Amino acid sequence: MDFTNYPNTSISGAGSIGGGTFNEVSCSGAAKVNGNIICAKFSASGAATVDGNIECHGKISVSGAFKVTGNVKGDLFKASGAATVNKNVSAKEIKLSGATHIFGDCEGENVEISGAGDIDGLLNAENIIITLEANGTGINKIGQIGGGTVIIRSRNHHTSRFFGIFTKGLMLKTSLIEADRVELDNTKAETVRTIDAVIGDGCEIGVLEYSGEVEISENAKVGKTVKI
Repeated sequence: MDFTNYPNTSISGAGSIGGGTFNEVSCSGAAKVNGNIICAKFSASGAATVDGNIECHGKISVSGAFKVTGNVKGDLFKASGAATVNKNVSAKEIKLSGATHIFGDCEGENVEISGAGDIDGLLNAENIIITLEANGTGINKIGQIGGGTVIIRSRNHHTSRFFGIFTKGLMLKTSLIEADRVELDNTKAETVRTIDAVIGDGCEIGVLEYSGEVEISENAKVGKTVKI
């Protein structure tokens, strides 16, 4: 879809616009969009809100206390700060940092999460890298995780092998991880189902099902191991 014939629109400060189709959309301050947005590029900072869906055929970049009441769909979704999506996120590339909260599902090809990223539904991607950081409660929550490769690590991943104090209190909690390969630190999961697995320090796994190779740290807890 060619957006060059559509107008650009911007909001600065305490303003609002209606939904519609645009080339580029830029929001800053206490900006509000009333309705669905279709565009080529979307950016927002400050306390911006979209009361509807965002369908972007390019990059979506948001920061600050950003909120979307509907779905987010784009090529790249990059969020930092206290970003909230009330429904689902779908993009080829997803990069989340800060205190991002997605109440629905999150789906992409490559997903990178750092900070306090919570996803109530399913996180599904070919490549997933989650970096746990000591902010807030230190606990990330994701409903279920599925993908090709899933890596969950702490910010001080290499140092933590020798000094566990750096990652004390960090934890990702989920009911299920299902992937071709998993490399996990500081992860609490009811079930992990995979081909190959590296279960590292601080993990608490209820049931580990695997069909290939597995490595389990002496500082991890695995209730039951099943070779399938």
